[in-house]
Amino acid sequence: MNKNIIRRILQVLITFILEGGLLLISAWTLQWLCAWIFLGVCILILTINFIVLPTELIEERGKKKENVKQWDKIVSSLTVIPIIGLFIVAGFDYRLQWTNDFPFAFNLIGLVVFFLGSMLFTWAMVSNKYFSTSVRLQTDRGHQVATAGPYQYVRHPGYV
Repeated sequence: MNKNIIRRILQVLITFILEGGLLLISAWTLQWLCAWIFLGVCILILTINFIVLPTELIEERGKKKENVKQWDKIVSSLTVIPIIGLFIVAGFDYRLQWTNDFPFAFNLIGLVVFFLGSMLFTWAMVSNKYFSTSVRLQTDRGHQVATAGPYQYVRHPGYV
């Protein structure tokens, strides 16, 4: 494993730990079944990704990017705020019971939709060896437009 693959694995693990920490700390309990089920599904998704994603793609997603558009840097930075907020609000919702008596079946439906959406994202990554974490032309890798997998139906399946 080269340093870019190790870097990407560390990025993903740190993100997972932060998300789990935000959920459980804001809920102020470790006894939240839905949070643990969610984190378990996240581990399942990460495991599937590690198995099916080409090494070349994991390496690309872990490397420091040089020719990233300025607008992409700004948008990527700003998207962190609602993502962090999502985990904090969910934890406080559980703790303060803002939405008490919410049917457990709705949580399961949401989890299935989350998993299926993640698998669409994975399919897009498997189908496009240029699927980067930043918008950039990868001339160093012979960048071409992806047309296989979900790209035959929609131009940007990672955004769907």
